[in-house]
Amino acid sequence: RDEAALAAVLDETADRYGPAPPSVLRLAQYGRIRLLADRLGAESIERERRRLVVRFGERARLDPAQLVAFVQARPAVTVTPPAVLRIDLDALAPPPDAEGQSDGAAGDDDLLQQVGALLGELNDATHVD
Repeated sequence: RDEAALAAVLDETADRYGPAPPSVLRLAQYGRIRLLADRLGAESIERERRRLVVRFGERARLDPAQLVAFVQARPAVTVTPPAVLRIDLDALAPPPDAEGQSDGAAGDDDLLQQVGALLGELNDATHVD
């Protein structure tokens, strides 16, 4: 259960069946997000309306001072007791087009990539070995 194993599954699937469809690539991106969350010690990741909520448990490996600095530098992110990180998805989502519509699945792909990047930054900035 690591990035290398996920990449190996995707490679094997592509070898057998050809290029993966977008739904499989989205599932793989979610898997990467889950791996990052596990590395950080997150107990759960949930979507509550237009927020992504990451709940950390006792095994969380975060430096508190670095976490505060991380949150202060990102307006879309807040932290609340007890150890809950909230990410405003509207602040991360691509802007709607001229008719006020989002890009559907493409928008979801962008959002997954942005959430993955944000959790990667959190891991780099706050993770304690």
